[in-house]
Amino acid sequence: MVVGKKEPTLREAIGDEVTASFGAQLKPFPGQPINLTIREYSMAKLANLLSQMGSGPVIDDTGLVGEYDFSLSWDETNGPTLSTAGQEQLGLKFEPKKVPVSMFCD
Repeated sequence: MVVGKKEPTLREAIGDEVTASFGAQLKPFPGQPINLTIREYSMAKLANLLSQMGSGPVIDDTGLVGEYDFSLSWDETNGPTLSTAGQEQLGLKFEPKKVPVSMFCD
Protein backbone atom coordinates (compact mmCIF):
# COMPACT_ATOMS: atom_id res chain seq x y z
CA MET A 1 0.00 0.00 0.00
CA VAL A 2 1.49 3.32 -1.12
CA VAL A 3 0.33 6.91 -1.52
CA GLY A 4 -1.38 7.33 -4.90
CA LYS A 5 -0.82 10.05 -7.49
CA LYS A 6 -3.21 12.48 -5.83
CA GLU A 7 -2.89 13.76 -2.27
CA PRO A 8 -4.28 11.36 0.37
CA THR A 9 -7.69 12.42 1.71
CA LEU A 10 -7.17 11.11 5.23
CA ARG A 11 -8.23 13.20 8.24
CA GLU A 12 -6.06 13.24 11.33
CA ALA A 13 -7.83 11.41 14.15
CA ILE A 14 -9.86 13.47 16.58
CA GLY A 15 -10.29 11.67 19.86
CA ASP A 16 -8.51 8.64 21.17
CA GLU A 17 -10.97 5.77 20.71
CA VAL A 18 -9.52 3.11 18.37
CA THR A 19 -12.30 1.39 16.40
CA ALA A 20 -12.92 -0.46 13.16
CA SER A 21 -16.59 -0.99 12.32
CA PHE A 22 -18.43 -2.64 9.45
CA GLY A 23 -21.70 -0.75 9.96
CA ALA A 24 -24.58 -2.96 11.02
CA GLN A 25 -22.47 -6.06 10.37
CA LEU A 26 -20.17 -7.40 13.08
CA LYS A 27 -17.73 -8.54 10.43
CA PRO A 28 -17.56 -8.45 6.64
CA PHE A 29 -19.18 -11.29 4.72
CA PRO A 30 -17.53 -12.69 1.56
CA GLY A 31 -19.26 -11.52 -1.61
CA GLN A 32 -21.05 -8.65 0.18
CA PRO A 33 -20.34 -4.91 -0.09
CA ILE A 34 -18.07 -3.69 2.70
CA ASN A 35 -18.46 -0.36 4.50
CA LEU A 36 -15.51 0.13 6.82
CA THR A 37 -15.38 3.02 9.29
CA ILE A 38 -12.04 3.56 11.01
CA ARG A 39 -11.19 5.75 14.00
CA GLU A 40 -7.66 6.42 15.30
CA TYR A 41 -5.88 4.01 12.91
CA SER A 42 -2.33 4.16 11.60
CA MET A 43 -1.58 2.95 8.10
CA ALA A 44 0.21 -0.06 9.64
CA LYS A 45 -3.01 -1.00 11.50
CA LEU A 46 -5.02 -0.62 8.29
CA ALA A 47 -2.56 -2.84 6.40
CA ASN A 48 -2.82 -5.45 9.16
CA LEU A 49 -6.65 -5.34 9.15
CA LEU A 50 -6.83 -5.74 5.37
CA SER A 51 -4.36 -8.63 5.55
CA GLN A 52 -6.55 -10.36 8.15
CA MET A 53 -9.62 -9.90 5.94
CA GLY A 54 -8.09 -12.29 3.41
CA SER A 55 -7.04 -9.89 0.68
CA GLY A 56 -3.50 -11.27 0.93
CA PRO A 57 -0.61 -9.65 2.75
CA VAL A 58 -0.81 -5.86 2.76
CA ILE A 59 2.35 -3.92 3.63
CA ASP A 60 2.31 -0.25 4.64
CA ASP A 61 4.73 1.59 2.36
CA THR A 62 2.87 4.92 2.53
CA GLY A 63 5.35 6.75 4.73
CA LEU A 64 2.36 8.34 6.48
CA VAL A 65 2.72 8.70 10.23
CA GLY A 66 0.05 9.36 12.80
CA GLU A 67 -3.49 8.08 13.24
CA TYR A 68 -6.45 8.82 11.00
CA ASP A 69 -10.26 8.69 10.89
CA PHE A 70 -11.82 7.60 7.59
CA SER A 71 -14.44 5.49 5.85
CA LEU A 72 -13.88 3.12 2.97
CA SER A 73 -16.54 1.28 0.95
CA TRP A 74 -15.98 -1.36 -1.69
CA ASP A 75 -17.67 -4.33 -3.37
CA GLU A 76 -15.42 -6.93 -5.00
CA THR A 77 -18.38 -8.33 -6.99
CA ASN A 78 -20.09 -5.21 -8.35
CA GLY A 79 -17.40 -2.57 -7.84
CA PRO A 80 -15.62 -0.57 -6.89
CA THR A 81 -12.94 -3.06 -5.89
CA LEU A 82 -10.79 -2.44 -2.82
CA SER A 83 -7.97 -1.23 -5.06
CA THR A 84 -10.17 1.29 -6.89
CA ALA A 85 -11.92 2.42 -3.70
CA GLY A 86 -8.59 2.92 -1.93
CA GLN A 87 -7.39 5.23 -4.69
CA GLU A 88 -10.64 7.13 -5.23
CA GLN A 89 -11.75 7.47 -1.60
CA LEU A 90 -8.46 7.74 0.31
CA GLY A 91 -5.69 8.46 -2.20
CA LEU A 92 -3.98 5.14 -1.40
CA LYS A 93 -2.80 2.70 -4.04
CA PHE A 94 -2.40 -1.06 -3.69
CA GLU A 95 0.57 -2.21 -5.75
CA PRO A 96 1.48 -5.87 -6.14
CA LYS A 97 4.88 -6.61 -4.66
CA LYS A 98 6.76 -9.75 -3.68
CA VAL A 99 7.25 -9.87 0.09
CA PRO A 100 8.51 -12.59 2.41
CA VAL A 101 5.73 -14.43 4.27
CA SER A 102 6.25 -16.51 7.40
CA MET A 103 4.91 -20.06 7.23
CA PHE A 104 4.35 -22.39 10.15
CA CYS A 105 4.25 -26.10 9.46
CA ASP A 106 3.40 -28.96 11.82
